[in-house]
Amino acid sequence: MEETGQVRRGHFVDGYEGAQFAFSGVVDRLRAARDPAEEIEVHVLSTADPAQPYGALLPWPVPCSEGARLRRAAGCRVVLADGEPVLFVERDAARLFRFPAREPHRDAERLAAAARAIARTGRGPRARRLRIERIDGEEAARSPHAEPFLAAGFRRGYKGLELDRI
Repeated sequence: MEETGQVRRGHFVDGYEGAQFAFSGVVDRLRAARDPAEEIEVHVLSTADPAQPYGALLPWPVPCSEGARLRRAAGCRVVLADGEPVLFVERDAARLFRFPAREPHRDAERLAAAARAIARTGRGPRARRLRIERIDGEEAARSPHAEPFLAAGFRRGYKGLELDRI
C-alpha cells in the first residue's frame, strides 16, 4: 500500500516504537492537531465511560494533592480540556481534585473552562443540586481555587460552593 501511495510511513505518534503507517488525509489531520486551538474544548465524562481512557487504557495522572482515590466508578466524572484531564469529580461533586497542566501558563484558563462545564452539567430541570465541599482536600469556600467556580455561577454556602439547578 505504501508503494502505491495509499499510505505513508513515518513517526506520527510519540511514545510508539517501530514503523507507523497512516492514510494521507490522516497525516494532514494530525499536522493540523499539532497547533493548539485558541478556545479550549472541554468535555465532562463519566469515569466509567469507555470513551474516557484514564484508569483503563492510560494510567491516571498524579493529582495536585494527596488523598485522591481516582477510580472508574459510577457517579464519578472527569473533566477533560483539550484531551487532558483537569478535574476528577467524586460522586455528587462533593470533592474535586485538580490535575496539573502540561503547560502551567494555561492552568487558570483550563480550570475556568472546567468550572463552567461542571456548572452546565448541574443546571436544568432534571439536574440535582451541586455542592462542592472540598477542592484538593481543602474547604471549597476557602480554597484558593474557588474563584473560577464562583465566576461560573456557584455561590458560597454553609457547607461549600453551591449551584442552584436553575
